[in-house]
Amino acid sequence: MRGYRRLIPSARLLAMALVVVGVGAVGFWAGRATLATPEIDTPTSAPPVYSVTQGTLSRQLSFVASAGWERNLAGRGGTQGVVTQILVRGDNPVAEGARLFDVNERPVFVAQGRIPLYADLDAGSNGQVVAQLQAFLNRQGFYGLTPSGSFDSATRAAVLAWQRDVGVTADGRVQQGDLIFVPGPLPARVVVDPEVRVGTEVSTNGVTVQYLSSAPQFDVKLAEAQRDLVPLDAKVRVKADGHVWRGKVASAEQIGDGQLVLHLSGRGGAPICAPNCDAVDTTGISQFPVQLVVVPHTRGPIVPAAALRTDSSGGTFVVTEVGNQVPVAVQATDGGWSVVTGLDVGARVLLFGGDA
Repeated sequence: MRGYRRLIPSARLLAMALVVVGVGAVGFWAGRATLATPEIDTPTSAPPVYSVTQGTLSRQLSFVASAGWERNLAGRGGTQGVVTQILVRGDNPVAEGARLFDVNERPVFVAQGRIPLYADLDAGSNGQVVAQLQAFLNRQGFYGLTPSGSFDSATRAAVLAWQRDVGVTADGRVQQGDLIFVPGPLPARVVVDPEVRVGTEVSTNGVTVQYLSSAPQFDVKLAEAQRDLVPLDAKVRVKADGHVWRGKVASAEQIGDGQLVLHLSGRGGAPICAPNCDAVDTTGISQFPVQLVVVPHTRGPIVPAAALRTDSSGGTFVVTEVGNQVPVAVQATDGGWSVVTGLDVGARVLLFGGDA
């Protein structure tokens, strides 16, 4: 009995050991089954199908347009003295005969002519500059003869009549500073030298007068990273106080550091600000918000870019769910989507390389 009693604990220990080994083996198998990469029999997938819908594409980019008036030398006028009044600001075109400013309270007027008034003109003066004066007096209604280039009695009478009309002391003699002959057409926007103010003392060279261009130039500057975002024929909308000016990119000019300057114009090549260019300051550079239409508003059947393919001749087509090729024409593209013609809404087309 004693020996039998000794065997019982040993048998129990052996049985318990076998149970532990069995559990450990099961745990080991379970761990192997969980950690091993499963082998999945994946059947070949059909390409995804897209159902064509009606859609709209449109996109604009916002920039700032700079607007300024180009300035060119028109002429000089006024005798030595102090500027006592400035009447021209460039806001509106001035006609021939307009009073521009005063020096020592004597008015200075503008006239059309290619030769500057280089000396006083009175009886006995001759030359092309006299003929210019006679043509001016003729256009003002004071000289009814063909310009001769000779300052005769008829010319003196015309000068006296003009002087009385404009309020200058009538002595029949045109002083060098009385008229500024400008070569360009009038009416035109003109301004005096920006550094000249009332009270400015001027020398015998007189006051510089500048032509403003017939309209301000609107430009948009693109950084190198922005150049490819905007089509060079993009439509544009410029917003000003109370106005929306519509036009297009007329031309482009490359400048330093890879930048591109877009020059804007209105419809038919007219100034983009017409007929409200007076809203653009003539004294410096103005800035206006502008939208560049990079994708015009386009509506029609819309498909993802993944549905479009190109054949050997460069034509574009899609493949329908049943494998038919349908030629299409892309009307607008943006953000991976395209509006096309030649495809019906509701058609089902293959994406990503379905068999053609």
